[in-house]
Amino acid sequence: MRLEDLARKMGVPAATLKRTVERYNGFVESGSDADFQRFGKAAPPRILQVPKMVSQPSLIRVPPFYAVRGYPLSRKSMGGLAIDLECRVINDEGKPVQGLFAVGEVAGFGGINGSAGLEGTFLGPSMFQGRLVGRKIAADQPPISPQTVPTRRRKPGQAACADCHPLAQLVGSPRPGFYHFERAHAIVVERSLSCQVCHAEMAPFEPGDHKIDRAAQIDTCAVCHLSTTRSQ
Repeated sequence: MRLEDLARKMGVPAATLKRTVERYNGFVESGSDADFQRFGKAAPPRILQVPKMVSQPSLIRVPPFYAVRGYPLSRKSMGGLAIDLECRVINDEGKPVQGLFAVGEVAGFGGINGSAGLEGTFLGPSMFQGRLVGRKIAADQPPISPQTVPTRRRKPGQAACADCHPLAQLVGSPRPGFYHFERAHAIVVERSLSCQVCHAEMAPFEPGDHKIDRAAQIDTCAVCHLSTTRSQ
């Protein structure tokens, strides 16, 4: 394919493409790229000085000629938000901003890789910084103690539960993110089970002041998953 044909396929003026190629060939013959410093004395030092890996510029004179559409993008940030050793973002005074953390690319990867980062080398620093943040957040939180499940299950009365939680209506109207709730409570409705079978942690029942304890609910999985009469 000639340059004129290539220019037509690229959608650019043929004369402009020809001048660009002639200018590039002049750089190759002189041994220095004056436009982008891709080769020659002005070229930046290469990280890997391996002869076979250093591309040698060639003249563009013998057809067929080809063109490739490029999509420039930014692969990483060499800087980012300033952070301390606990990945807390620091302000202009060097003091941490309360509750604001930064990890990974937004924090410049903590400068761990310098300017020699390759594909995949950002994963380690990102995970490492994420663990630091998780440890810091966990250390700042008060300890969580799940409610104790009473050994004796008490029945506050199904009417009290049904007034606020009409199960038949709730399981009959599918909602995104409620698959397990709807499936489990469909079994409750089918078997006419008491709410206290799975929510005994709320005994003694206090209207207006009760909540589900997710940790205590783990003990109720057997109600559906180990029952010989469970629904299919």
